[in-house]
Amino acid sequence: MAQSTDASSRHGGTPRYTSPLEDYLDRFNTKSPRVSQIESVPDPDSPMTDDPIELDKVPETPRKRIAIVGGGISGLAAYWALQKTHHVVELFEMTNDLGTLTRPIAAGTQPNDVHINKSFINFFPGTSSHLQELFGRLKIPYISTPFSFSVAKRENGKQFDMGFSFLKVANSRVRDWLRLDTWKLYFDIWRFHYFSLDLLRGREAVQNDIQIIVESRCPTRRTIGQYLNEKRYSSIFIKNYLVPMAQIVWNVQSEKDFRDLSVEQFVGFLWSSGIMALAPEVYIVEPSTRTEAKVRKRIVLRSKTKAIHLRSKVTTVEVVLRNGCPKLRVSTLGEPVPVLYDYVIFAVSPEEALRLLSSGATQKEQAILSAFETTKIEAWLHSDPRFISTGNISAYINWADSSAFPPGNFNAFSVSYRLNSFDAYNCRESALCITLNPIVHPNPAKIVARWEYRRPLLNAKALNAREKLHEIQNVEDRHLLFCGSWTGYGLHEDGVRSAFQLVTRYLDAKLPFTVNDSAIDYKPPRQLNFWDYSIRSILWIIDWLIVACSLIAIRTHDAVIRRLPIRYVEQSREY
Repeated sequence: MAQSTDASSRHGGTPRYTSPLEDYLDRFNTKSPRVSQIESVPDPDSPMTDDPIELDKVPETPRKRIAIVGGGISGLAAYWALQKTHHVVELFEMTNDLGTLTRPIAAGTQPNDVHINKSFINFFPGTSSHLQELFGRLKIPYISTPFSFSVAKRENGKQFDMGFSFLKVANSRVRDWLRLDTWKLYFDIWRFHYFSLDLLRGREAVQNDIQIIVESRCPTRRTIGQYLNEKRYSSIFIKNYLVPMAQIVWNVQSEKDFRDLSVEQFVGFLWSSGIMALAPEVYIVEPSTRTEAKVRKRIVLRSKTKAIHLRSKVTTVEVVLRNGCPKLRVSTLGEPVPVLYDYVIFAVSPEEALRLLSSGATQKEQAILSAFETTKIEAWLHSDPRFISTGNISAYINWADSSAFPPGNFNAFSVSYRLNSFDAYNCRESALCITLNPIVHPNPAKIVARWEYRRPLLNAKALNAREKLHEIQNVEDRHLLFCGSWTGYGLHEDGVRSAFQLVTRYLDAKLPFTVNDSAIDYKPPRQLNFWDYSIRSILWIIDWLIVACSLIAIRTHDAVIRRLPIRYVEQSREY
């Protein structure tokens, strides 16, 4: 659902979308021989009482020179957390965007036109505590809407199109309810909701610590595939509900990758994010031209020891020795003389970090960072009504009939977000939506804008590498730090959390709130009451009745086959 564009897409050479707001935003930049800089000071009418805590005038540690590569949400979080320290901090961003909050796109028809942010920052409240803390301090407004999604699937002439809000199946066609598969799907949704939480209650785990269970540090770790097979969930539930939801909330590319993930992590995320609640909600940053102005008022954009350099592309980062001490030599495009820093924070994608380090990357850095992969996302802002069937979010699998596309497209997947479902989007003329990786392109007459970025892939390989990431953080003779949404589940919250962790742990930053090790606010499920036990009993009885009927049907079929003459059995096998 919630994806992070961060700075990982902007340091990879991807063409930027240009809009009529380019000239407006250029006014905030002054050209210099070195870089384009933003020059501003905090608004005196908006005292930064909630900003990072300023250290004593006599610093406990020597002043360090720190470079932050990447001005996405991770780079912005790291810079904001360091702005009250005594260190010299410089942030480098190759575009004119800051924190993926600028450059909104005008869409719709006046007077109902709206502004759309290309990054489309959206998040769940229960799994985004650090992101909400940052937005609260920077006075960045966000709005909420009920979380629902729909799945559209067409394969071999059969069509599936249904909307979901976890326990509710809505806006389905009448003929869908005449199919046995629909009833299987609905039954498994309820069964998953009521029984999967046992994984977090300690009934099927050795330890009752929810964080230990979910973060897969207990010996009872199981994959999602093992759990689904053990509990006999139907294929229609897995393919038409669970996998699409995983592809929306996480960036899971295939059913195989999904099955290899930890079931405790997945169920824990669904529970903590509120998706398993009766009325789940999702938040979105309110996009407007005022958002960028609010950020400028709440952050020190330039001072004697702090500076943000926009349109300044970092080309290489080298580790060198000066008087026996490690230094980081940072080269930027158009600057003939590299600058030495004591620390470098890579707030970019792992591929970009390896490219900047080039041959200077150690074997361990190469092995760990290369395990994190990203995929290209094509985002289309349009008003084509075909892409939103029901719900606020639509997941399209095999969107077109098999006759329209070659076999290679059969496993394609696309997600569309209905922007009109959010209160701030009040475009009455047409339904605006953002579609990611459309299987078929929207109607050209309905297209407003198109852009590309890269998004982290979530699979077992990446999660295993995440456990080893600390081995390359702030190594004694290198002083390199890595943060970004790719260090977690690919969400904006992961980018902010990882940045806060680094600057508080290694660079003396003091924040007015607690920085947690995990992006998830772990809360144990409530205790079961009488009604819960009653519903569970009914579901359990129905489940075993289905099993019994299946066994009876199989044995009856075998008995009939044994009684048939051999020639009929052979003919039936041929068919």
